[in-house]
Amino acid sequence: MNSEKLLDFLIRKGQAWILEQRELYRPGADRLDQATQFSLEPFFGSEILDSARFQVVPLIENPGF
Repeated sequence: MNSEKLLDFLIRKGQAWILEQRELYRPGADRLDQATQFSLEPFFGSEILDSARFQVVPLIENPGF
């Protein structure tokens, strides 16, 4: 497999894996508190910060590819 095909494969598989992780963890995730939102405002818009969620987990397994 050449570099271009490998990169395409990793991008497609990586995107799918990220979406799977999001679906797995988002239901139990929390909103950002106001102090965290305030500290991130210089870098992200309020729409993004309002929709952002996080969850602390003990381990995220490596993707299977």
